[in-house]
Amino acid sequence: MLIASRQNFGQAIAALKLGYLVERCGWNGKWMWLALTEGSTIAREHARSGAVKALSNSTNEATIAINAHIDMRTADGSICCGWLASQADMLAEDWSIFDQNASPFITDLTYDEAMGYTKKEGFKLRRRAWHRTKRPEVWLYLEPDADPDDSRSYKLTNKSDELPSYWEPSTEDLAATDWYLQGA
Repeated sequence: MLIASRQNFGQAIAALKLGYLVERCGWNGKWMWLALTEGSTIAREHARSGAVKALSNSTNEATIAINAHIDMRTADGSICCGWLASQADMLAEDWSIFDQNASPFITDLTYDEAMGYTKKEGFKLRRRAWHRTKRPEVWLYLEPDADPDDSRSYKLTNKSDELPSYWEPSTEDLAATDWYLQGA
């Protein structure tokens, strides 16, 4: 669930420390985000590879401390351990903060796929491109007991107030592959 948008780097770091996910609207990849991984201690015999294994081989200590670090979900869906910020990232004011404990997101959908999910009760959807607009909190949802094949059954909301009485997709919306959903 989107908590805040148009945040600066300091606010993004503070949110990471509180357990939230953060992302930049300016990133090119689909649904790339950052998470803070807490530090941990492992038994020396559990060191498997890389720097941890090398440290294990060079010490007689029974445990190895792994410091807290920021990890990134990359555009291909893998996790990159130990993300580093660029100067552009540090100066940007397009950071968004998400609650990783909210119901899961379903991402990188076409318009048709997204509409198919909304026919299941409880899903709301939006486009990543909408983060860049003046209304980054806007979600699209299907009215209860409405006809899912009638676009007039879809409403826009921004948490508290309803926007237009119905929603019509633009040509850009129909061609987009940046739709994502969140369960209720």
